[in-house]
Amino acid sequence: MRANSRDYSPLQVKRPLEPIFENDIGLRLLEEQDIEMIRTWRNRDDTRIFFEDSKIITTEGQKSWFRQYRQKADDYYFVICWNDGTGYRPAGGVSLYSIADGRAEYGRCLIGDERARRRDLLTKASRILIGIARSRLGLSELYLKVFRTNAAAIRVYEKIGFREVRKDDAYLFMQIKI
Repeated sequence: MRANSRDYSPLQVKRPLEPIFENDIGLRLLEEQDIEMIRTWRNRDDTRIFFEDSKIITTEGQKSWFRQYRQKADDYYFVICWNDGTGYRPAGGVSLYSIADGRAEYGRCLIGDERARRRDLLTKASRILIGIARSRLGLSELYLKVFRTNAAAIRVYEKIGFREVRKDDAYLFMQIKI
């Protein structure tokens, strides 16, 4: 994906994607104002144990990651927004990255807002994300790797159509044709 100077600012090389809201859930691209919230959620002990790199992320580390992320045309981080009855509020995040040859890795999944947990938001957000991947990014396949011990995530992935393609001692590898 190459930046067209008429469509992109010099600070943003990824294709702009408009937010999508369906019923009580929405996805919008990560903005700089979101990064501290995401970092706080990601650093929770009960969340970071399910990430391959489970180290605590510093404020400066998150800012550095965001500067690099903005320059990547093959990486889209979406903030999951949830209508809690008072309006849409950030509830978590999910990503498509390493986009190439009609495929992308699906990951960085988390529901950080305590009130949004156990409401099936990741399933709903993932269905929207699959639509974005297919219709807006022209992808035909998504793949992921998940710790075999992360049973809750595996249930979500299976529910949205991911199927196991292989496993090793630590990970389950899954994919979905879209």
